[in-house]
Amino acid sequence: MKRQKRTGYDSQSIASLLVKPIVVLAIIILMVIIAKALKYHSPLSVSYVNDHIITSENMLPTDTKQAGSPEILKSDDEDSIYYNVAYPVINNDAIDYVLKSDVQNIIDSYIKDYTPEKPKKNYHADMTMDYESYFAGNAVLSVMYYIQCYSTGDKKPVQKIHTHVFSLANGSRLTYENIFTGDYTVFFQSKISDYLSEKFGIKNYKPDINSLDFTLSDRGITIYIEPGLAASEKNGCISVPVSADEIQPYMSFNPYAKPSQITEADPYSQSTPAPGEPAKIIAFTFDDGPSQTATEKILNVLEQYNCHATFFVVGNRLRGRESTLKRAYSLGCEIGSHSFDHASFNDKKAKEIKAEFSKTNDILMDIIGIKAGVVRTPYGAHSKKVLKHVNYPVILWSIDTLDWKTRTEISNKKKSARKTARKILNSVSDGDIVLMHDLYEETAAAVEIAVPKLIKQGYRIVSVSELMQYKGIKLKPHKAYYNAK
Repeated sequence: MKRQKRTGYDSQSIASLLVKPIVVLAIIILMVIIAKALKYHSPLSVSYVNDHIITSENMLPTDTKQAGSPEILKSDDEDSIYYNVAYPVINNDAIDYVLKSDVQNIIDSYIKDYTPEKPKKNYHADMTMDYESYFAGNAVLSVMYYIQCYSTGDKKPVQKIHTHVFSLANGSRLTYENIFTGDYTVFFQSKISDYLSEKFGIKNYKPDINSLDFTLSDRGITIYIEPGLAASEKNGCISVPVSADEIQPYMSFNPYAKPSQITEADPYSQSTPAPGEPAKIIAFTFDDGPSQTATEKILNVLEQYNCHATFFVVGNRLRGRESTLKRAYSLGCEIGSHSFDHASFNDKKAKEIKAEFSKTNDILMDIIGIKAGVVRTPYGAHSKKVLKHVNYPVILWSIDTLDWKTRTEISNKKKSARKTARKILNSVSDGDIVLMHDLYEETAAAVEIAVPKLIKQGYRIVSVSELMQYKGIKLKPHKAYYNAK
């Protein structure tokens, strides 16, 4: 009898055929799990960001780290709220102070935002950050942060870009307003509109140009639009390039000029001693603002003479004065907190005092992206009880100009301003912290009188934190500081 020919597979053969793809699939799944673990526990690579966040070409050179040496801040590997952050050290005191302070604010905000009120078992969060740095001629430095955050349960990481643009002459921060002139907002809106229409088919998007992050390089400007702001979040952060040739007609100065071409009238010439040079150093501080008139006039003087100051702002005065606050910050001034509503702390509980500063910091984060690192308590309260509840360095003063009192006693604004200016000029010495209020036009006029005379006498006028840094004093929370002597 002939054996019947096999026309199918027996159960053993079928099982052997199925085992191989199952094993392969299991290996792939395991590799994906391992890749995710490594991805969220390692620094965010520039190549990864270029592939997944930046959706278009830009005006950035291929050399992505033109300035600075990398500094790494990293939490312990076993921390449930993990971070690995890289940022540049430029070796310019003013710029490095801003970069270091900003990075710490980014870390603090991440920890606050990703720490759950009721922690769940096996909860984990990661933040990774890398940077790029670019020169525009001999005048401007841009630093760009790539940030990625991820937590257990998230469908995908939160990705964003954060930038700083600096004057290399004095370390001050630059904005659209002090780089560009004329109808630059209309020009950039048109370029963005054309780009979005061509690349994504998006029309009728008119952004507030001055609110968008940007970098400036030798090739031109790159403007960044956050995910979901103009296009779907799946498109990531959109970068809009505009060439150097196109933007130069709108620039208020030429960053590509050679040093020999920079004149005394150039906005980036140095009027005060460079960081590290011998000088008498003092800090100007202003309370109770910002105001739309006096603060702007004070900023005009500080900008003219390349000086910095610390503005202790009141939280409930910030809304409606965003542009003034942004300008102060962009000029390199320090933004401190003077509480939210300026009520006395003497009878407040610890929870209430904490709320006064956290409410103000929430608004500061929304407007300029940083929290206040120093505070001045209302009316200068600094009893042991108050200091115990204030988890910040408390900055007092060594010279009280009494500008608020002078303006009520002397009705003539010019005479009042001169008296306040004389108070400063006759009392000040190296290491002093000067108290004024940026609510009054008389105070602004006094600053206009005093600043050029102080510079002529060899003084360098800086913010409180800069003063302490120059003097080698490390600020600590729960402690009051009157001067840097």
